[in-house]
Amino acid sequence: MDKMRFESPDITAANIDKIAAMFPGVVTEGKVNFNLLRFMLGDEAYGDEAYEFTWVGKRAAIAEAGRPIRKTLRPCVEESKNWDTTENLYIEGDNLDVLKLLQESYLSKVKMIYIDPPYNTGNDFVYRDNFTRDKNEYDEEAGVFDEDGDRLFRNTERNGRFHSDWCSMMYPRLVLARNLLRDDGVIFISIDDGEVGNLREVCNEVFGEANFVCNAIWEKKFSPQNDAKWLSDNHDHILIFAKNKSVWHPNKLPRTEETNARFSNPDNDPRGVWASSDMTVKTYSADYDYPIITPSGREVWPTKGRCWSMPKLKVESLIADNRIWFGANGDNVPRIKTFLSNVVDVGLVPTTIWKHSDVGHNQESRQELKNLFDGVGIFDGPKPIRLLLHMLRLGSIQDSIILDFFSGSATTAHVVMQLNAEDGGKRKFIMVQLPEPCPEKSEAAKAGYSNICEIGKERIRRAGERIVDSLQLTDDSKEVMKQHGCIKLSRSDCLAKSDGADGDDLFSGQEIAERGNLRSVGSDEASGSVNSFEHSGGARKKHEQGIHSVSGNSTGIEGGIGDSIVDLRQGGIPCRFGHFGSERIDTGNRQNAECPHYKTENCLLKTVHCQLDVGFRVLKLDSTNMRDVYYAAGEYTQDLLSMMEDNIKDDRTDMDLLYACLLDWGLPLSMPHKTEVLNANGEVVANSELCIPNSELFTVHTYNDGDLIACFDKRISDKVVKEIARRQPLRVVFRDSSFSSSPEKINVEEIFKLLAPNTSVRVL
Repeated sequence: MDKMRFESPDITAANIDKIAAMFPGVVTEGKVNFNLLRFMLGDEAYGDEAYEFTWVGKRAAIAEAGRPIRKTLRPCVEESKNWDTTENLYIEGDNLDVLKLLQESYLSKVKMIYIDPPYNTGNDFVYRDNFTRDKNEYDEEAGVFDEDGDRLFRNTERNGRFHSDWCSMMYPRLVLARNLLRDDGVIFISIDDGEVGNLREVCNEVFGEANFVCNAIWEKKFSPQNDAKWLSDNHDHILIFAKNKSVWHPNKLPRTEETNARFSNPDNDPRGVWASSDMTVKTYSADYDYPIITPSGREVWPTKGRCWSMPKLKVESLIADNRIWFGANGDNVPRIKTFLSNVVDVGLVPTTIWKHSDVGHNQESRQELKNLFDGVGIFDGPKPIRLLLHMLRLGSIQDSIILDFFSGSATTAHVVMQLNAEDGGKRKFIMVQLPEPCPEKSEAAKAGYSNICEIGKERIRRAGERIVDSLQLTDDSKEVMKQHGCIKLSRSDCLAKSDGADGDDLFSGQEIAERGNLRSVGSDEASGSVNSFEHSGGARKKHEQGIHSVSGNSTGIEGGIGDSIVDLRQGGIPCRFGHFGSERIDTGNRQNAECPHYKTENCLLKTVHCQLDVGFRVLKLDSTNMRDVYYAAGEYTQDLLSMMEDNIKDDRTDMDLLYACLLDWGLPLSMPHKTEVLNANGEVVANSELCIPNSELFTVHTYNDGDLIACFDKRISDKVVKEIARRQPLRVVFRDSSFSSSPEKINVEEIFKLLAPNTSVRVL
């Protein structure tokens, strides 16, 4: 049986293998003969002189991207939300290591990446500095150290390698991020003037200059900065690179009332309003360079260096169909007409200038976060929701993975949930953030948040709840909700209206209808799950029949049956599960939070919130689950190995091991899984049978209906092995120490060859 590696991929070795596949003769014993490779490439190889962007430390940064690590991601269920059902991930740890660990599980699976990296202003970023200082300097300088003893430091302009260190920080992360993008994927990167030039050059190397899409300019401030020393800095850059520009195209943006207002109909064209546009193009062709005669008789040629966008016969056809506009006097340069009816469903082509009125500004983003955190300024420099919405509309589709590995206050996660709520999408997010401590005197620290990750997770929780509470019901679900007494209805929907009855007035008990029958809150005209009241056309005075004050059955109403309005207001409306829809009708604009089916998939009231994923699984970067002996067993004597009871660290759980196996096997980390207890005969044990001695019980974990089955018990029976094999999973992993001898391992292999020949079996 093969052993699990529990090591991130060696990208350098993989690249050498690719070279060897194309040029077998240039690789010997894992080393590339670059002189021979240059000779084989001939004239296409670089000479002694070539344009190149470089910096101090570039070689180390390139090597860092390919260097494997022995770390893992440990699940933290208690800090997660909706662990069993969510497909969103929140990962705490150094993003360089996290990106390395995700290389196989999310290779070519991410549709869009957005990052807001540190702008290198001299005090705004922290990263592991493991190549710019020696140990003596470490000892001399005060600093913060991570769990591996690497000092986390802030880059300052006093550092002689100020820009170089920033490039070295960004380069390997971008290399690893590119690997995760789909072929039709795209990355958006926020940056200011300070490093935009260097970032563009780094991205040109990583993504290829041919895959540069644009440098969008975001107007981040709506007014000048009066204390600016030179010019008021009112913009940021957003660099956009595609993984493969030939297959990625931005989505069109939804049309707005403002854009539609630009269409008019000055010539009363029966086809409706239209807008005109230039008919010339810069790509000159002599065949398209000809005169057009205006209705006034004037001859019009294209301007010098340009030509018409279509042949002469096509123009003549459009003129005959009144699709060319020559101005009200018939003497202007011709322009082609585009009718709103032809483009209303097409959308708008995005531009490279993003105005604050369209996508938000810094002050707006700060206020958004304060509103979410009860008025506390919890985080400096968040991005506005509208800005991220704009990017997601451009770069994502409804069923896609969105990655942000400098996630900060988790605006990206917030926006993914919000856009899903708006368009019914199933986008999933992966947030990655270093748990950088909040400054001791900051508002965040005063509010009890120890690090940035705590802020990000809490924002996702609060934003998710707020989005769910604001969702509108779908039209076809309202009647179902009325029938079942659910009170997540608007005030006007709470009473079924009939023959002139006013729902609001009846709701407040101030009016009764002149005629017709009414059902009480939460039902419809045809049937109801709650008591109803009836009245005839003669009972129509405000208080004469006791609607407002009678607390018993509405016997004061002619023909009245059932509970009165007052009773229902006091008691609430029961849903079909027997739980009241709300504590009081007059405040009951939601499902009852005490109902066990509240906002869950089990609720039969098919509202939008039943489908929206506002949860997240928390995973935390940590050292490997395995002891050193696991990676270097050959360095230990057999006597010493036999003294070691296990090669797994004592503090690691089954869940820790399961998720390490997912990473090693390249499986996504967001799929459902279940845990079962089997007895020695391989039979599933019910809760009532758990009194059986533990030595006769075996815990089995099944991931995503059989993508992986794992049993990490220290001993395992043949019948349990056979039961696992009968389920024919794609992958199986056992603890190596489960088998006391090689013959036992061989027996397990034979069982799987017989019962599940296509199952891959490994041990740890």
